[in-house]
Amino acid sequence: MNKYQMNVTLLSPVCIAQKRGTGNIIETLDYIPGSTIRGALAMLYIRQRGTDADFYRIFTSDNVRFGNCYPEGAKVIPSTTASCKYNKGFSTSRSPGDGKHGVWDILAEMAKYEVMQDKLAKNFEYCEDCPSVMDRFSGYYLQEGEDNFSLVKASKRLVARTAIMDTLETALPANLYTLEVLNEKKEEGNVFVPQEFIGEFETDNTNWFDELNNLLSQHGNEMRIGIGKSRGLGEVDIKLDCWPSAWQKWEKPISERLDELNKNKKLEVPGGYFFSVTLHADAILLDKILRFKSTLETCDLVETLGNLSTPLCPNSFNLFGKTISEFRHHRNWLSTHFVAGWNTALKLPKEDAVAISKGSVFLFRIDRTLSDTEKTNLAQMLELIEQAGIGERCNEGFGKIRVCDEFHLKEYK
Repeated sequence: MNKYQMNVTLLSPVCIAQKRGTGNIIETLDYIPGSTIRGALAMLYIRQRGTDADFYRIFTSDNVRFGNCYPEGAKVIPSTTASCKYNKGFSTSRSPGDGKHGVWDILAEMAKYEVMQDKLAKNFEYCEDCPSVMDRFSGYYLQEGEDNFSLVKASKRLVARTAIMDTLETALPANLYTLEVLNEKKEEGNVFVPQEFIGEFETDNTNWFDELNNLLSQHGNEMRIGIGKSRGLGEVDIKLDCWPSAWQKWEKPISERLDELNKNKKLEVPGGYFFSVTLHADAILLDKILRFKSTLETCDLVETLGNLSTPLCPNSFNLFGKTISEFRHHRNWLSTHFVAGWNTALKLPKEDAVAISKGSVFLFRIDRTLSDTEKTNLAQMLELIEQAGIGERCNEGFGKIRVCDEFHLKEYK
């Protein structure tokens, strides 16, 4: 599929509710979900052109995907990441007085210790620079060099509101509530600049990219998303552009990532082979009787491959299915949460779904040595799965994965 860049610039505070309000505080997500952008563009399309044939091809097919937009186009930090509890953060210099004790990815070291009982594996229970314990480190990061990373945070604030009496149109006593919103501007140095979220828009038809660009240009690119649209919130500017090649500078092909994970002082285990799957977006998985799943299994990968419309070599597919069925879970680092939503067209809430949270990591292991043919075939099939995504509602930004994420392959950050 062709990949394009999707920029969402905030023009007013935005609140994308994490869950249905149960108290007097409504929290917001720290990113713009693909489903929110898809819904906003769909409503714009209906207002201007109605529900023609192109509408269903763009907004209801799996051939067009609206990805999540993260702050400044950052990536999700995997759940296998740890840092000093009291001096957490990326540090490239490790110089005294910098205030940050660095960030580590524990996937390889934990697996190495559990498989081989390697007593030389690093102990990530305590920080190497102080007696503090190590703690989970989460959020988003930008890679600015081979070994240079920086933490990215969305700028937020709280906004107080009060309910209005229908009769007198004045403030309703004892009905004060608070909205957490994404700021329309963020501070960079000594100046304030518009806050921007960047994601991916994918389609196999360049005409649909042109259609959406024309739609946005006719409307002036400005629209409203989230809650509180009638109260001045949610105004954004959405733009679609070509995907910058510079963003792929630090990305490696899957074959190299597999080799690097299983060699190069990582998980080189005699008679064994590993690969990991890291979620770059929430994933909704269903079992055979349509129950929500809380973990990723090899059968989900095989099912994804079988559902692809891309013609596959039968021998390659059979070899992959035979090989992947021998892999088993070695360890998971995951969490789950409920995903809610609102259907603007029907003016009804969407059905709650259980999703595996973005950043979750799954490590798979096979207890035998793979031949070169099997490794090549495995890399090719995993690449197809990575491009397709896993689970339900992939066209809304769910199910985006990274096989053997480069973040796991760093010795130190």
